Amino acid sequence: MEFTPHVVLISVGDTVKFQNHDKVDHNVMSHDAGYDLGTWGGGHDSEHLFKTEGVFARVCKIHPEMLAYVFVGQNRFAAVVDAKGNFAIEGVPDGTYELAVWNPKLRAPAQKVTVATGGVTVKFSLAR
Repeated sequence: MEFTPHVVLISVGDTVKFQNHDKVDHNVMSHDAGYDLGTWGGGHDSEHLFKTEGVFARVCKIHPEMLAYVFVGQNRFAAVVDAKGNFAIEGVPDGTYELAVWNPKLRAPAQKVTVATGGVTVKFSLAR
């Protein structure tokens, strides 16, 4: 009775397979992304191709408490924080980038980050 994982990270052009592992019917839809994959029972799945970047809420019309997100980035350099708020983005080429945080309720200003051999440590403070 929940979407797992709560946040899915993909890149433009990727397809997400939504699977139903419950014993009840579910629906997968997103007003933000403009799709409704219909309703199906346990053991079945459906897929959606994401063609544009953005953060798209996904819900179940049958169970409105079910809410999760698909984060579609312009590239593969993204990460979900762990329970302690830590994250790692592997394989980023050396250079200067803008690093942004997305959270459905909290905000933090983007930061300029220079990546060099050995990595970089960044700290964000989220606020309402």
